[in-house]
Amino acid sequence: MLRLFARALIASAFVSAITLFASTASAQFFPPTATLFAEDFSNPAEIPIRWQTAAGSWSVTSGTYGNTPGATSIAAVQEYPSLEPSESPTSELLYDVFDYRVRMRNPGTSSSHFVGLVYHLQDAANYFEVVFSPVGSAFIRRVTNGVPIVLAASSYLGGGTGVWFDVEMHRDENRGITSVSVNGIAVFLEREHRDFEDGRVGVIAHGV
Repeated sequence: MLRLFARALIASAFVSAITLFASTASAQFFPPTATLFAEDFSNPAEIPIRWQTAAGSWSVTSGTYGNTPGATSIAAVQEYPSLEPSESPTSELLYDVFDYRVRMRNPGTSSSHFVGLVYHLQDAANYFEVVFSPVGSAFIRRVTNGVPIVLAASSYLGGGTGVWFDVEMHRDENRGITSVSVNGIAVFLEREHRDFEDGRVGVIAHGV
């Protein structure tokens, strides 16, 4: 199970602080123009409004967001504000340059137990993902019709079974590049890939 943020629960992957930024600049280290979305999971009543389950089962517990362990679990942000106050929110993230930050932990123990981020999510069988195992391996993968293809592989420090770590992804659609850091240390730098250039962002777990 993946849990986002705060406290470690035993049998799931957890997520806890999520922030999504949009930018008008395409350089990797330019500051973001605006914060589009921030979530600390402190109000369970808001989760069904802000999040949609694409695969598996997700719930909020004690300021963390976690899934019921399964083969693949995906939850995605449902609505994306515009930088222009007069414009209505959209159901997909349409910005060419964005940064996505998540604090997460992986309760798994093997190289096949992954937690991570999804982006350009079309549906539960078509998306991109950045995933991390508890043994220090990391992958960028494209999933098409449910079949994953590894686009880049690397190692990272600061994870491990039950350890909270911070992931930041920078995506520049204009250049077709993705950069990822863990706890402020680069893991993937300007890895190029294209396809699914719109879609949603969210979180994912495999095998936990």
